[in-house]
Amino acid sequence: MSADPDFTDYVTSYAGLIFLATASIYTGSFASLPTPKKKKPDDDGYGEEEEPLLSEELKLEDAYWFPIIGSVMLLSLYLIIKYISIRWINVFIQWYLSLAAVGSTWNALITFTRRCLGTSRWKGLNYLTLTLHHNQESILRLHYPTLTLSLVPLALFPSVVYLFFPKIMSELHTVLTDVMALSLSHSALASIKLDSLLTGVVLLSGLFIYDIWWVFGSKPVFGSSVMVTVAQGLDAPIKILFPKSKFLQSNQYTMLGLGDIVVPGFFIAFALRYDLHRSSHQDYQQPFAKPFFAATLVAYVSALILTVVVMHTFQSAQPALLYLSPACTLAFLAAGWSQGVWKDMWSYSDSNDSIEQQNKEKKD
Repeated sequence: MSADPDFTDYVTSYAGLIFLATASIYTGSFASLPTPKKKKPDDDGYGEEEEPLLSEELKLEDAYWFPIIGSVMLLSLYLIIKYISIRWINVFIQWYLSLAAVGSTWNALITFTRRCLGTSRWKGLNYLTLTLHHNQESILRLHYPTLTLSLVPLALFPSVVYLFFPKIMSELHTVLTDVMALSLSHSALASIKLDSLLTGVVLLSGLFIYDIWWVFGSKPVFGSSVMVTVAQGLDAPIKILFPKSKFLQSNQYTMLGLGDIVVPGFFIAFALRYDLHRSSHQDYQQPFAKPFFAATLVAYVSALILTVVVMHTFQSAQPALLYLSPACTLAFLAAGWSQGVWKDMWSYSDSNDSIEQQNKEKKD
């Protein structure tokens, strides 16, 4: 039986938790940057690069619907937990997220391997291409180095252990849960992008109200906090954990939900892409100033620390977005005001259609 955690245990645990969340947002933001397109294959004979990761845009109408759909799903889960059984919901979510984690972990491993090898060595690898056609049109094209196939067993390991080997999972619970959750977070930040600043502000504002209501406001109505009840009832890799021990050995954990990483992460990643847009070369492989990214990332860390302080001061669960949403939004707006780009940042569009139009105008 582990002893009750002391002050240094809590500090170590929360520091580790904040580090993991910040690192996930940092790497996911850079993964969301567009790859510069080249007109011709490299002259060094290495050939073309693999297909970029497909991206999905979050538009203004999506931002309006996000808290509404989230509320319906959250309330449904609460009613199932309260009056039926959470068992089959847990089984479904565990299988669904475990399968999704295989793909996200594989993509994260590919990104890490590519950074380790460097661009020139990566392009010099042998490539495997798979193309699916329908009516003589290409509907899917996968183009990856054959080396990436050796990463598949590593990508499978966390999910397979999570689903089929409970004894091993009990020993590696924190590590494997964090690997799966962080890979899902990385994949979401790399592939889902806000199309404008207004969309980001509406999204954070809506979820700001959503978080407050379902943590605090729902308790007088339903007899218990809906958000807390669902979070405690679900057993799935939808949160990151860190042991409450300075020696990293404890059966007690601090935790942070993926929503408190991914949602602000969308906004911070947008800030980084806007920084790249403002650069003269618009090539992420070259150095460029990052005032908006730095401001929002610092605001995120500061707001997380404030969340922890308030939670321990009042000994009550806190909706993290209560602090994260206004902190990130105000940091972006303050950076825009100080940089003198107030009108430009509101008019900037990061949608695929807008980028294609800008590229056409440059060619003309």
